[in-house]
Amino acid sequence: MLLFFLPHRDKYLGGLPIDIYNDTYREKKDLLESWYKRWYNYWLPALISSGRVSSEHLYATYNNNSSSFEDMQELIITAYGGSEKILLKTFQKATFSFEQFIHHVLWTHELKLPDFHWLPIFNTCHPCFYHYDYVIHLETVQEDVRDLLSLTHIQLNSDEYPFPALHVTKEGTSSDSFYFANIPSHVMQRIFQIYALDFKLFGYSKNA
Repeated sequence: MLLFFLPHRDKYLGGLPIDIYNDTYREKKDLLESWYKRWYNYWLPALISSGRVSSEHLYATYNNNSSSFEDMQELIITAYGGSEKILLKTFQKATFSFEQFIHHVLWTHELKLPDFHWLPIFNTCHPCFYHYDYVIHLETVQEDVRDLLSLTHIQLNSDEYPFPALHVTKEGTSSDSFYFANIPSHVMQRIFQIYALDFKLFGYSKNA
């Protein structure tokens, strides 16, 4: 399954309140993005897509501006910069569930302003223009790296450079399917449509 849990866990703090993203938290996690950058790039847009903040200003700005916006931050600052103080005060402890995040991903694609972190790999790696000899899946990175080292005859003990497990479910498996257990089927179909080429090119299954 596509690794949507990664940007949700990182950019949306895995569902924790956004006010924990302070200097101490960033230093502990070795994160460089400022609070305000995340606010305009991720949190305020997700508050709009979830209906907690009115989308009226956004759509008015988006539809009435003759120039196209290069990214979500530019659109959000243009539309909501004047309301910054009251929005920050109202939503300083906002949280984002995984399902809200999935709906937000779809919403950004509808606006044609998806974030780089959830763009289809097909669009970011351009497999039609570049030849890749090897493709490593993050879900099986330990095994894939060992196989790659063997195929390329590189004398390096991969056990000395371990890759930590990305996640483990309560059942002790490495599958991320539990993240999607409560996502409605019609929403999943929209996900499959957007990422159809990724599923096909990189060997993912809809049932994985």
